[in-house]
Amino acid sequence: MSISLFLEVEVGSKLEAVQRALDSIQAEYSDGLDKLQGYLPASNTGFGFRIVEPPEAVVAEGLEAEWRVGLLGSFHFRASGFECA
Repeated sequence: MSISLFLEVEVGSKLEAVQRALDSIQAEYSDGLDKLQGYLPASNTGFGFRIVEPPEAVVAEGLEAEWRVGLLGSFHFRASGFECA
């Protein structure tokens, strides 16, 4: 089983804010100029964030938004082996 979560974040949000949040939970990650990729060892979850340039329209189903997406994030949890952790 796996679970994925995708985030669309408004233009103006910074990767530095994401880094501070990840640091507070001791995530393992590598950062690039416009992206972050990493792993949450306690929950066996991978993640990635990237700046969207140029900004894009929101694609979340059922949401009508006037703002544009400037940062995308995703989390992917694989339950395989988690029950042993």
